[in-house]
Order: sequence, then structure tokens, then C-alpha cells
Amino acid sequence: IPPSLQQEQSVPYDQAMLGLNLDCAFLSGLRLDDPYYQQLQSTELPTVLWDMSVRNPCVHNVSCDSIEGMRMAAAYLMQLGHRRIGLIMGHRQAQVSLQRRDGYVLALSDAGIPLDPGLIFEGDFTETSGALGFYALMEKGVTAVLCVSDMTALGVYRAARTRGVRIPEDLSIIGFDDISLAQLITPPLTTIHQDMNLKGRLAVDFMLQLLNGKTLDTTEIALPTRLVE
Repeated sequence: IPPSLQQEQSVPYDQAMLGLNLDCAFLSGLRLDDPYYQQLQSTELPTVLWDMSVRNPCVHNVSCDSIEGMRMAAAYLMQLGHRRIGLIMGHRQAQVSLQRRDGYVLALSDAGIPLDPGLIFEGDFTETSGALGFYALMEKGVTAVLCVSDMTALGVYRAARTRGVRIPEDLSIIGFDDISLAQLITPPLTTIHQDMNLKGRLAVDFMLQLLNGKTLDTTEIALPTRLVE
């Protein structure tokens, strides 16, 4: 969405998109508290979302299975013997952040480990929030940290180095996304892989089919994830 429209939220979504002469829109990074998110529930403009879903046959979503990805990551740490596992979230207005938190909670429940809300730190997907989350969670005695994104995990690495905390001897860390930097840091970051290129291709395919007036079999695609050790 152009910055001018983000600043002028009084313009309804459909009117704003049509004002740009758009036949279809692709939105990424929309917040749950954004007025446009609510208006997507009733829009008639073909729209494709990245990592966000709404109940509207005109709106389609391409995402990865964030819940299962984070559940898989937490279960992996438990197999290594960890029980005090911290989670550094993104902000609560990102649907994908809430889904990854749900995967963490599900894994604890499956293992019979009580949820400690104090081990969940709300960040904002950035490296800085990863560092802040590290300092907060280390005071809670965690032995492992799950990060909602690889960039967040890089912040944990940086903060751990300043404190002399060894990875993985003193602290285990798992990221999410499998960006190229994950394998370039020392030691390489264990992370949850999602196929970003395939997500992009599917999003474009959704848009092309919508523009051609085709009726799609599904309005949502959630790609599988896998753990990269």
C-alpha cells in the first residue's frame, strides 16, 4: 500500500484500490489493527494476502504452516532435553506472530509442560528485539530460545556474544524463515525453513487466475515447513 494511503486511512479500501486503477491487489505486512484489515472482510476487489487470512471468497492467502513449524521447533528442543524454553514473538498485530506463538503453546501442551507466560517476550521481528528478548529471558533461567524470525535470532546471537553465553553449549536457539544469513553466522542457525520463492510464485498465480475471472478451488494455501539443523 503506498505510504500516502497508509497515512490517509479515511479512504475506504475498495475506493483506495480503485483510485489506483487496480483490478487486483497483493498485500503484505498488514496489521490486525489496520482499518483495511477489517474492510477486507467485505471487499469485492480480488485481493491476495501474504501470511494473513480473512473469511471472504474474494480474498486469498498464501502462507506457510506457522503453527506446525513452531510446534516442530519446540518439540525438537524438548527432545534435546530442554524444559525452560523461551519464545521471542513478533508484535501481536501480526497474525503470523500469533500463529507461531500458538505452535509453541501446542508443543508445550503435547509434552505436558505447563505454560509460563513469563517465558514469552513480545518483540517486533527485528534484531534489536531479539537482543532485548535475550536479556529478559536469561533472567528467567531459560536454556533455549525460539525466535519468530531469523532476524530476531541474530539479535539473540549478538547479545549472547556480549554476555559470553556460548551457543549451543549454554543456550540453544532456533529461528524461523531460513534466510541466507542463517547459515553464515557462527555457529550456523538451526531454523524452520519455508519456501519463500514458491510462496511468491503461488501468490502471483492466484492473482493471474483472479484477473482472468477463474473460480479457484481454494482461497488459502499453507505450505509445509521443515526444520534445518
